Amino acid sequence: MGGVHDIGGQPGFGPVQGHSKSEPAFHEPWEGRTYGIMLAMGRHSVLEPGGLRPAVEGLDPEDYLSFSYYERWLKALETGLLVKGYLTIEELDVRTEALAEDSNAEVPRWEDPPFRERIQGIV
Repeated sequence: MGGVHDIGGQPGFGPVQGHSKSEPAFHEPWEGRTYGIMLAMGRHSVLEPGGLRPAVEGLDPEDYLSFSYYERWLKALETGLLVKGYLTIEELDVRTEALAEDSNAEVPRWEDPPFRERIQGIV
């Protein structure tokens, strides 16, 4: 392997830490939304064949090492959406700036009850 993601057994990184059973699946609301968006976008082939893992492992090493777990997912998703033409960098920048300027801005929601019912058993 040898990629930045392949640090198992490398000196200086310490042992792999397990997680506590009491640890929440998502530490912040945006992490849960990222998970949901990733599930929904899987239906639209946003990521290249192989899915999330190669997209995350293909991140710039500096990003990979500085991003949290779900930040990596979000960056992989953003890249896939841009590459597949679902949105442009300009659209992303405009929306990001608008949300940054108004912390009370309503986050858009898309409802698909049948899809929600199918995935509720997964999570």
